Amino acid sequence: MDVLVANSRFSTVHHTLTFHFCSAQCRDRFLEIPALYTGAQRTANILPIPKRRNLRIATGSPDALDDACRRIQTLMGVTSVSAKGRRLRVDYDLRQVSLHQIEAEAQGAGITFSGGLHALQRSLWRFFEHNELENAAHAGTRTCCSRPPTPH
Repeated sequence: MDVLVANSRFSTVHHTLTFHFCSAQCRDRFLEIPALYTGAQRTANILPIPKRRNLRIATGSPDALDDACRRIQTLMGVTSVSAKGRRLRVDYDLRQVSLHQIEAEAQGAGITFSGGLHALQRSLWRFFEHNELENAAHAGTRTCCSRPPTPH
């Protein structure tokens, strides 16, 4: 996205370069994994990474749940969010938003997610998402069995 520097309210410095962003969400996303945005990538390789998560809710009033749905829906990259009973289902593009950001919005609305095994599952999802983004950031730059190293 093109951002006018004069209008930018959100920026950060990465490797002595100043990056400007359209929103706090985009800046935070960049700070999570700058290599995804600063590495050499072919435009054809930049495809959505769709995710669907069913989050179990431990506590939160119906009003808090409605507020959480509204807040999550405003995040760039969220394609749908719905609440049914004590579950929150979110579909999103991992390239634009992470589970961590979605959880933060829900918690800001007063929602507490279930602990125990569900907390462990969410931790694993966050871990796998981070790895998936790291792999996407370096796609095509590493050698593998089907792609021999290129001479420099």
